[in-house]
Amino acid sequence: MKIALMGPIATAGIAPYLAEPPPADFPPGITGAPFMGTLIGALLARGHEVIAITGGGFEATRDAHPLSLRGERFEFHCCPARRHSMRPSHGRMGRILDFYGYERRTMGQILAQVQPDFVHAHWTYEYALVAIDSGIPHLATAHDDPLVVLKLFRNIFRFGRYLMARQALGRASALSAVSPVLQTRLSSYTATPIEVIPNPLNQSFQVAGQPRAAPAKGEPHRFISVQNGWMNLKNVSTALRAFALIRRELPHATYHLFGVHYEPGGLAQTWARKKKLAEGVVFHGPTPHEQLIQELKHATVMLHPSRWESCPMGIAEAMALGLPVVGGNDSGGVAWMVGEGGLVVDINRAEDVAAAALRLASEVTLYARCSAAATERVRAFSPDLIAENYEKSYRKAIEDYRISK
Repeated sequence: MKIALMGPIATAGIAPYLAEPPPADFPPGITGAPFMGTLIGALLARGHEVIAITGGGFEATRDAHPLSLRGERFEFHCCPARRHSMRPSHGRMGRILDFYGYERRTMGQILAQVQPDFVHAHWTYEYALVAIDSGIPHLATAHDDPLVVLKLFRNIFRFGRYLMARQALGRASALSAVSPVLQTRLSSYTATPIEVIPNPLNQSFQVAGQPRAAPAKGEPHRFISVQNGWMNLKNVSTALRAFALIRRELPHATYHLFGVHYEPGGLAQTWARKKKLAEGVVFHGPTPHEQLIQELKHATVMLHPSRWESCPMGIAEAMALGLPVVGGNDSGGVAWMVGEGGLVVDINRAEDVAAAALRLASEVTLYARCSAAATERVRAFSPDLIAENYEKSYRKAIEDYRISK
């Protein structure tokens, strides 16, 4: 099958599928969703032809046009996007003022050229609208609840995105969601049935993982968080307050933070120092997957303080390596993902986060049980299994499309 896969796709994530390395000046694509590269690899491994399309890999100037790379049964098309959401640039209005009209037209032109058998769009915004408008059988995969996002970020840009999502959810002929809680929350927006298919986990984490025992008595504890963005949604400020409480019981413990805005001198460290919460905290910033695997292997517990995430792969990566997780009991799909592989609490209460982390660090039997459950839980996120489930959805959507015609 010739599948067009649309969404935020990083050039680095698809580099293994290219005939030759990307040129040094090729745009970086869209980072933040590494599972897209994992899914592309799984579909290619199952014999499909994949056309990957992303929008926003570089700025739309007056003469900007999509740039492409190729490999065996694979193409990557990186489309320009306007720099600002509201303010004009290079003679064009902000993105949200015409609901990504320029970006959608550009990506639509690519679809018209490549003529895929099927279009799979990730996120129910511009990518989903392009897939729906193409007239090609499609599946739109939801990764968030637009109303929750709007409540967390009350601005005109998010309101425009909310309207886009409502239109996409109302018009899509085939839908999936990455967790059961998201399926439930979005069901009131659409008459189309929503199937649950989670994100795929990079196979390197599963290969490297195994259950682990609790750290030996007297061994320093290393707590860890992997987040991208210092914002209200990520709630790392609560985790920093929780770690200060943990340090009262475990004075030699350290807390390691990875991701954008968590680099030395970044937003997170600046805030922590101002609040006198930086003691014992190590700010690493963005880190390659290979190094992150080693960091996770040496950690004691992952703290995942996000207030809302549908299917956070940072949790799955940690659990694959046998690392128990402390997450939110009312944070979207977090509790569903963690299962028995950790403890879930009120993530807005630093004392609750600290108490759960200390339990895992001190109760040997609990730790071992959670570690074993974690490695078992992530089998549900196997790339091949996820690709197989998507294949079934593709075939059903194509058949439904033929019947409707």
